[in-house]
Amino acid sequence: MDKMVDIVIVNYRVPLFVAQVLLSLQAIPEDTPRTIWVVDNHSEDNSTAYLKKLFPEVNFIENSRNGGFAEANNIAIRASSAPYILLLNPDTLVGESTLSNCIEVMEKNSTCGAVGAKLIDARGNFLPECRRYSVSLWSTFCKLSGLSKRFPKSRLFNRYYMGYRDESLPSEVGLLCGAFMLMRREALEKVGLLDERYFMYGEDIDLCYAMKKAGYSIRYQPTPVLHYKGESESAAFNPQRYNEAFYGAMGLFYEKYHPKNTFTKHIIKRLLQQKIKRATTLSPQRGKEIPSLSHTEGKAYRLDLNKEIPNLSSIPRGSFLIVEPTAGIYDKLLVLLESCRGKGLTLITYYPKLSTKGLQPTFPLIQGVALGPGGLCSDLFH
Repeated sequence: MDKMVDIVIVNYRVPLFVAQVLLSLQAIPEDTPRTIWVVDNHSEDNSTAYLKKLFPEVNFIENSRNGGFAEANNIAIRASSAPYILLLNPDTLVGESTLSNCIEVMEKNSTCGAVGAKLIDARGNFLPECRRYSVSLWSTFCKLSGLSKRFPKSRLFNRYYMGYRDESLPSEVGLLCGAFMLMRREALEKVGLLDERYFMYGEDIDLCYAMKKAGYSIRYQPTPVLHYKGESESAAFNPQRYNEAFYGAMGLFYEKYHPKNTFTKHIIKRLLQQKIKRATTLSPQRGKEIPSLSHTEGKAYRLDLNKEIPNLSSIPRGSFLIVEPTAGIYDKLLVLLESCRGKGLTLITYYPKLSTKGLQPTFPLIQGVALGPGGLCSDLFH
């Protein structure tokens, strides 16, 4: 079967993260053929010109307005033709074997509509939104009311995040995360692509729900992918707009699929309104830079993963692990990151040949770019 994949990345003012994920995609072996599409959602920071010089093999689409995540993805999907489509966030990093592992799941399961990977953050923590139970009124009530957070391992109260299930095992699930979602084009076209009424958030839930209704299975493959959760969103939203978009998307989903349900109209709608109000009041600032080394007593360890993966037990909590990603070490890097979980260590990726020259107007001029969970680590090596 044709294994060709169209990879779609949407950029909005995060060109350095886009550069990082594109470098990781370059390291994938040639026996996994792919075409890469980067859709710029009217960033107005010279992102596309900057990235074109670095990655001439990539297809770039520049939108004249920011119509949202779903609309931008659909533009690239309609322009492409491969049998598989990967939706990939810019604030991610994949391994050499990530894509082939997920394609293998598709090839073994002809009715599989979508496959998701195991998303982990820069401290090795598992991100539970990468594999969730199918949406139901009860699971939504438990999430919005706080019951799922209070009983994280409960099959009854935390069914939404499937906290009772081992994250290291492959499984059939109900929902995936749009940060990494490999889809069968046939299934995607059958359900009508992404619903463009979702500006940001919710379109992945809607898409998986529609595929399940159309008879396709949704699968989780525990191959790790780094996801700097929130970095691509922080450029687009302040806290109030973020919460309105997130919880508003949930409201749109229930209006679409359960418009006449009394429970939806009265209980779920009221909980959503309360969530928006409370979250907007309490939200911290998003998109902050991580602390500089001068403010953390210089606890930084530069690792060479071309050699043996180090023993992390001797590294103090609160330290930064600085790694220069190069072809051939991305899988090792992700294995190392998984082992950081619970150890209080944070991964920083460093690209000595990457410069911010040509970006404007908000980027400082830097030769040698370091990226972390708070974005650009501008003073890490300077």
